[in-house]
Amino acid sequence: MAETFTYQPTYDATKGVEPRLKSIKFGNGYEQTCPDGINAIQEVWSLTFEFPDADIIAIDDFFRRNYATYFNWTFCKGWGVLKQYTCRSWQLSPVSGNMSKITATFTEWAGLV
Repeated sequence: MAETFTYQPTYDATKGVEPRLKSIKFGNGYEQTCPDGINAIQEVWSLTFEFPDADIIAIDDFFRRNYATYFNWTFCKGWGVLKQYTCRSWQLSPVSGNMSKITATFTEWAGLV
């Protein structure tokens, strides 16, 4: 069973959508496109988490445990439906004192649950 990521981003959350299309181009500028699979539209979130070092270490550990699989997460602000995501890229940096931040990219996972 997948773990649930419970931390919410502190600022600068950006949701992007990356539709996947197959296309073929013909002469005279014609092009035909169709969705690439049944889950052709994926959400991609760029997130920043700024917390005390102990929480940042816990977040880093979570990402290390789950980088090869998916986890459950929902964005706060009432937009949220619990969905499955992967996090294959994150960066840590100190802020000040005992505060640090992680910037991460969450990509909606479309595999079998």
